[in-house]
Amino acid sequence: INLLRGMYICVPRDMTQAAGFYNTLMLGDEPGLVVEVLNGYRLRERMPANIGDITVPLGVPEVLREGEDITLVTYGAACRIALDAADSLSDIGIDVEVVDVQTLLPFDRYGHILESLKKTSRIVFLDEDMPGGATAFMLQQVIEMQGGFQWLDSEPRTVSSKPHRPAYGSDGAYFSKPNVEEVFAIIYDMMNEANPARYPRYQ
Repeated sequence: INLLRGMYICVPRDMTQAAGFYNTLMLGDEPGLVVEVLNGYRLRERMPANIGDITVPLGVPEVLREGEDITLVTYGAACRIALDAADSLSDIGIDVEVVDVQTLLPFDRYGHILESLKKTSRIVFLDEDMPGGATAFMLQQVIEMQGGFQWLDSEPRTVSSKPHRPAYGSDGAYFSKPNVEEVFAIIYDMMNEANPARYPRYQ
């Protein structure tokens, strides 16, 4: 995103949301980029009857799943991974709040992610970018710019792709990019640190 300053960067999680971003951008005169989810082309969605009219606000995250224990911040294709991991974690009593940032530029103009962090006191940033990319940007925005460090009970974590060129094929992509098991393990580790009696380490 650092090469694209000066324009809106929209990161929809599906094609319906992408259409909403296109409609929003067409109402203005500012340049914008909509990063469509590649996996979205293979997923079936119910097309809204008002597909040409729906809009998505810029700089306003959306809470996809309410939770009390930890905030998981993500966008785009990683939203599905985050929701699947949150469902698995709920089976063992860990309540994850999943937040879709929706746009990277502008980023969370009204501090919605900070409000989620105030509730959970723990936060993880997830995406498919390289280490030090958009996850680091999101962490800096919430922890430093929004003052989120005051509300942390655990070290903030980032989950990104591996620091190498992506492998070819679905198996290679699975191990190159974040997956449900990795997100589960990182969040469980954070909860183990917070309450080892309730969340013991796996043997």
